Amino acid sequence: MSPPPPDLAAPCEPPPRLEGLTGAAVMTWALPTVQAWRECARRQQALVQAWPQ
Repeated sequence: MSPPPPDLAAPCEPPPRLEGLTGAAVMTWALPTVQAWRECARRQQALVQAWPQ
């Protein structure tokens, strides 16, 4: 069995640290964090689907 493609095998980046508790700080943190985690979930799902049955 060949190894998975490097982009699928890469671990997810840890989320950035939330630097404030204001609504603006939370939104500034949340939007890119959610996008990054969605991309990570997409890669992880592709890795699962690429695994031989």
